[in-house]
Amino acid sequence: MLSSADKIEMETPLVEADQMAALTAAAGVETAMAIIAAFKNSNEELFEALTNQIRENDYLEAAKSAHALKGSAANLGAIALSETAREMEIACKEKCTADLEQKLQALQALMDATTTALEEVVNGI
Repeated sequence: MLSSADKIEMETPLVEADQMAALTAAAGVETAMAIIAAFKNSNEELFEALTNQIRENDYLEAAKSAHALKGSAANLGAIALSETAREMEIACKEKCTADLEQKLQALQALMDATTTALEEVVNGI
């Protein structure tokens, strides 16, 4: 059976290419790539915090980290990542802990794929 994160990944595009293209057109390729690098670094920090918070059963703080990740992803048009982070945020708020480790693994894979997809959009312009 597919997890909800797997379903989102299959049904939702990784990135909204038009949104990233508009940013690149306005800011230039170099600035867009710098924004993606900052996005990646921020996400790595948020993911590390989220992982630690879940493992420490600090679901309130984990929900806040997932919320920050959701917003960061939405700002760049990373739709699937934003949706998956939203699901993680809800699971943490509701303390639905049964599959949080699996969700973390899916989130990590999605973060990597999203960064690559964003870079491909910018490089294709």
